[in-house]
Amino acid sequence: MPMMAPDVRYAFCRFDVANGPVRLKATVPDDLWLIALYTPEGDNFYSVAGADMKRSDIDLVITGADQTVEEAGVDAPESSDEVVVVNSPVTEGIALIRAPLVGPSRSARAEQALKTTFCGLYAKAG
Repeated sequence: MPMMAPDVRYAFCRFDVANGPVRLKATVPDDLWLIALYTPEGDNFYSVAGADMKRSDIDLVITGADQTVEEAGVDAPESSDEVVVVNSPVTEGIALIRAPLVGPSRSARAEQALKTTFCGLYAKAG
């Protein structure tokens, strides 16, 4: 990607909801993180900052635009405040997690959090 900041680490995930919902799970160690979803053309259709999530464990489920939560087999957000469901306007796209390095002592923590991020087909727990 052009013009990437040297003091930020990134993780990318290509997603395709043609075969079902995609789950993005991450642990966001501080409020400066950003998770954004893009179309293949680079148009941003969803983003959330760590500060807005008000928790460190992020559980995001991306569904097709024409799917309801029930059709996607995802637990309804009313029953689980932990799950955020995003309807994608496109079948394929890119998820980006942006982790600013707020100091040399935190760079290893940020990189480890990015490495443990999961992005793949949604499998209902239980």
